[in-house]
Amino acid sequence: MSLPQKKTDSRKGDDRNLVLVDQDFGQPDFEDRMFLFWVRNKALILGVAGVAIVASVGAIIFKAVARHRLETLQNAYTTAVAAGKPEALLAFSRENAGQPLARVAAIEAGDKYFGEKKYDEAAKAYAIAGGSAGAGAGENVSAVFSGRAALGAAFSELYALRKDAATKAFVAIQNTPAHPAGVRGQALLSLAILAVEADDLAAARKWLDTMDRTLPANDPWLMARASLLEQVPALTVQAQPPAVAAADAGKPVPAVPQAAPPSPAKE
Repeated sequence: MSLPQKKTDSRKGDDRNLVLVDQDFGQPDFEDRMFLFWVRNKALILGVAGVAIVASVGAIIFKAVARHRLETLQNAYTTAVAAGKPEALLAFSRENAGQPLARVAAIEAGDKYFGEKKYDEAAKAYAIAGGSAGAGAGENVSAVFSGRAALGAAFSELYALRKDAATKAFVAIQNTPAHPAGVRGQALLSLAILAVEADDLAAARKWLDTMDRTLPANDPWLMARASLLEQVPALTVQAQPPAVAAADAGKPVPAVPQAAPPSPAKE
């Protein structure tokens, strides 16, 4: 009868899983730990560093391209202005739609058409300028563009003798809080003057009162409001009894000032 053979531990004497540690690494200092960290994670570190480098180079390239595009845009705008024709400004505006400078060009085109008494063409140019400000224009800049374009369109209707359309446009302007106070002030004063011309003093008083309530105390259009009240004294008094009104019927009526168009955009 044979004796059972003893099982031997296959791991005994197998040192393949052992790692010899140098005495210098027995108690690793900070530099040793950094070296070991590098050995274990060098692939990840190089990958992250590579992404950072690519991002930095990409940012530099983006800024260079943006600067080049801005210079190209400015040169094209200068060329359109130098041409001295509204058609050139509108062409620039269409080719660069979405850029703030394109809206400036459209407003200037509208002003040129307005100066040439081409009011229909002016209204179309102002409509282009009233679109979106696009990238790079802050909220305040966009409000100025929109308000200026809206005023130009309203005065184009007025000078084309379409007073009903002009009145609606002025009302829309003064009902838009986003428009700058100066834009709303000019619209309100224009509505008051149109009401006086139509012999509707009650409506004129309403627009003048709205100016007094809603415009800042230092708004220049309040001075124009005061001037209108001086020129048309009837605006400062309420409706008179029929007998008094009949007695005053023979008195001359002061001339009513004309609504002034918006100031041309500076070139």
